Amino acid sequence: MRIIHISDFHLRDPGCSENAAQHASFLAACLRELAKRFPDTAYCVVTGDLADDGEPAAYRWLRDQLESLPFPTIPLLGNHDDRDAFLREFGDQGSDQNGFVQSEVNTADAKLIFLDTVKSGSDAGTLCEARLNWLKTCLQTSGDQPVLLFMHHPPCKIGDPIMDPIMLDNAEAFEQVLQQAGNVKHIFFGHVHRSIFVNWKGLPTTSLRGPQSYAEGSQTKYSMTACIVDLEGEALQITTVTLSQASEASQLQGEYPLETRITVR
Repeated sequence: MRIIHISDFHLRDPGCSENAAQHASFLAACLRELAKRFPDTAYCVVTGDLADDGEPAAYRWLRDQLESLPFPTIPLLGNHDDRDAFLREFGDQGSDQNGFVQSEVNTADAKLIFLDTVKSGSDAGTLCEARLNWLKTCLQTSGDQPVLLFMHHPPCKIGDPIMDPIMLDNAEAFEQVLQQAGNVKHIFFGHVHRSIFVNWKGLPTTSLRGPQSYAEGSQTKYSMTACIVDLEGEALQITTVTLSQASEASQLQGEYPLETRITVR
């Protein structure tokens, strides 16, 4: 089973400015390129901060882009998102009984659990009692299946003085739930805007960066990463793919290439 993990689009209404339009155009090109190169993807998961300030127009644009992909997509929320605005555009098919944007998918290879870690009025995240109880039930009903968790906020510190204070604010309670279940294979998160791996309390976690602008001469260009997650039996492989407008981006050559670089137009 293959999953594409992407995150932190920080979209604005593409019609509000030239920069917003360029940002959206680059993201659309990246989505097309991922669909072209990885057509056998089972799910594409976007771990939050879909919009930069919760604009309905940004969600509307993103909904149309995601619906055009040849595989199902599962968008989650981050601290920059507006839950009500998101639900108006995407509908409530990905919500639990308490209105949180979280869900589960059972596959032949694993159970996938998607969490809503948004804490109203805060850049930090949380999993309230209702969300933790929902998670407990999901984990208890997974049987012998391994579990892959997807969320926006990291459950652990990453050594960054800006990001560490706005991680998941009740990580200890979250950890207790996971340790009691004992079936979580990997945690994927966003929020930190960098490709990073952390072994947290014996649980492997992975993050990545969303679209970022940079200067190439007098031009503004964009780059982002995607994680291609392949699960086969007990083996989980994560390949980082960099999508960039850099003129010399190309696939690294060698016997053991660690990263794929893709030029998008």
